[in-house]
Amino acid sequence: MTIVSDLADQMAAQAVSAKKSSGSTAGLTGNNKTLADNYQAFLTLLTTQLKHQDPTAPMDTNQFMQQLTQFSGIEQQLKSNDYLKNISSGLGATSSTNIVSYLGKYVTAKGTESTMDSSGKVPWQLSVPAQTIDAKLTIRDSSGAIIATKTKSFDEGKYSFSWDGRTANGGQAPVGNYTLSIEAKDANGNALTIGTSVSGMVSEVDLSGAEPMIVVNGSKIKASAVQDIRLTN
Repeated sequence: MTIVSDLADQMAAQAVSAKKSSGSTAGLTGNNKTLADNYQAFLTLLTTQLKHQDPTAPMDTNQFMQQLTQFSGIEQQLKSNDYLKNISSGLGATSSTNIVSYLGKYVTAKGTESTMDSSGKVPWQLSVPAQTIDAKLTIRDSSGAIIATKTKSFDEGKYSFSWDGRTANGGQAPVGNYTLSIEAKDANGNALTIGTSVSGMVSEVDLSGAEPMIVVNGSKIKASAVQDIRLTN
């Protein structure tokens, strides 16, 4: 058996070993699967080329080294992808642990939904970027029905706004969650976005979805919407 044939058999054995160690590509998706498939195809082509070359005119050394370099590059890319995936999973676990620490603490978070408190009022915090005249504040119940509207003017700054729970017909709204929307314009008549946020104690953390959620005053809020955390209200 020639040296070339021996080398071909050795490369074939390595190809089988590499295929076993890398596992099936059935569970991979997207770019990782394409890269893994190309890796296996490269191994097959290279070993086939070695087995069927002319012993009297073997493969050019430079060309062979270039192919081996490509082989190594693909292998390293696959390993790098697995490594980055493990890092991402670790960061996700760390983030979840941090969010669980919100339990029992008070937060302020961006949001439009708030809950009626024991006094029958529903509070929000407003962030007004510029002076606005006759901003229209609309309060809706959990079904989306308009319960009350208010008209207010604001200078630039931060405000606490509390709806007294009185409906448009003068009745008292029931305990529940309510949503605030605001239509406003600046002094030049241009549309103005007024930020709304809610505050309260975190009573629950939900990690079941793609994005962690916290429960504040009975309302679910994205954990990424949290603006500040404190021990007391």
